[in-house]
Amino acid sequence: MTDSENNFNNFEELEQKLNFLIDTVYQLERRLSKVEKLLSNKNNSSDSESVTVTDSLNIPDIPKTKLSEAEILEIYNNNCHALANNAVKVAVTQESLINKDILFLEKTKPKTASYWILATEDAQYWLLP
Repeated sequence: MTDSENNFNNFEELEQKLNFLIDTVYQLERRLSKVEKLLSNKNNSSDSESVTVTDSLNIPDIPKTKLSEAEILEIYNNNCHALANNAVKVAVTQESLINKDILFLEKTKPKTASYWILATEDAQYWLLP
């Protein structure tokens, strides 16, 4: 291998390492910013034990199905629309599109739904595309 080829390979390796470091620093900056924001909000609170509850805790009634995991998968793979009556139609919220670290879903109209939530009688929940 010639010196120029060796230098080129070293340069590519350094560039990959640098890109990795830049990505890592970016992720750490985002995480630090979130921590600082949380700490700032807590310090500004008059009651440090207070909790804000939003409607995100409103869980819609999901019809329960008696189907087993194997049956759900078989029906979904062969004729997914057969599960439509037992599913709650949901979509990803705008906040989830902005904040990639958290996934929020909201109940929506069937035509705009990206996912279905299916519940079994033994309290298992399935998120189906």
